[in-house]
Amino acid sequence: MNFLFHVVLLGATLLSPEVKARDHAQLQVEWLTENGGFFSPKMKFRLIDENDKDSPWGVFAVEDIKQGETLIVVPQACLITSEGSRRMCDTARNLMKQKELGEKSNYAPYVNYVFDPKHANQLPVSWSTAGKKLIHKIIGRELPPYGVTDISFQDRCGGSGAAFEEEAWQIVVRRSWDDLMVPVFDMCNHRNGKWYNIDSNSAHAGEDIVVFASRDVKTGDQLYLSYNECKDCIDYAWTYVLPDIFKDYGFVEQYPRRWNIEGCAFELDENEDTGEIDITFLTGKPKPFVKTFMHGQLKRLKGLQDYVTTEVPKLESEHERRTSLEYYNALIMALEYALVGADAVEEVCSIEDHDSKMCALSEYDPLDSLPDKLEFNYDICDFRSAYRKDMYERIFQTDSLYQDMIFTYSSFRDD
Repeated sequence: MNFLFHVVLLGATLLSPEVKARDHAQLQVEWLTENGGFFSPKMKFRLIDENDKDSPWGVFAVEDIKQGETLIVVPQACLITSEGSRRMCDTARNLMKQKELGEKSNYAPYVNYVFDPKHANQLPVSWSTAGKKLIHKIIGRELPPYGVTDISFQDRCGGSGAAFEEEAWQIVVRRSWDDLMVPVFDMCNHRNGKWYNIDSNSAHAGEDIVVFASRDVKTGDQLYLSYNECKDCIDYAWTYVLPDIFKDYGFVEQYPRRWNIEGCAFELDENEDTGEIDITFLTGKPKPFVKTFMHGQLKRLKGLQDYVTTEVPKLESEHERRTSLEYYNALIMALEYALVGADAVEEVCSIEDHDSKMCALSEYDPLDSLPDKLEFNYDICDFRSAYRKDMYERIFQTDSLYQDMIFTYSSFRDD
């Protein structure tokens, strides 16, 4: 049973999420223009599906826009920065400082928007324990994104582990251009292919950020930026792909979807004429050992079908339910199309003996097939006397079936 309440507190009406989101956007635009910025009147921030109050938001053209036309100008004074360090950790600290200032902050409209509870718990790192367990099970130990729930201000920046710090850090990860947060521009959503229709000059050039139409845009079209093909996205196009976007932004991108599995980069897109999915190999078709790896992962994922079907409905969060299932299905589809597209008709291992010892050896390099005289435990330098654990912070960790790798950094030694 649903109830509708009209709550009045000290004369102020409690706003619905839809009204709050629209007001946040309008206040940002007003703040931007008051500080010397620009927001084209040919654009509007609205629900993607105006008939669904729970729909995501986007920026849409309300008039035709010509290629090259300026749409947004964000002055340098409106950026939340690392205050010169070029480290995202310091950007997060700056964001926390602005939040603590409240309405006294020069960035208050933007800070209020990014801290809106509606944006909370989007990244897998902030999911429930059950949600994290499920997504780890789906991804497994050998597929990206590695460390899908390891985004941590405490580990990366030496924080205390406080919820406020972690929330600020996740906001920076989701919204920043490296160490810069760009208000208003970050309200635009990501999509590649023919949908990608806006870009900007470099956010790190020390100039005002000018957002422009990269092609003609028709009335009613949504304005899309790109997280891996933008001006500042150097060498990201084939390496920062769907799994990485899922980890850092908390959603499964729309078509076209780009993947990179064991160095084989490919893209799936919907064919406008047939509605079918087409595959384009960006780095060539997968090599035999990659095809074998894909076969093994596909079998593993299909074997999880009953588990996923049982566990997804148990998740309390609608976002976790929808996104985990969407990722699971997208991953299976990617592997299937990659194998079909690679003309992988023959099975490297039959379904019946796929888990056998011989088949397992065909899936992984035979590490013990050749004699190796290297003493792996031999210290090649006297690192124990030079390395002081208390002076180093862990910045990244990854693992495989064979090893764990931990990367540390000392700001004191710049080492």
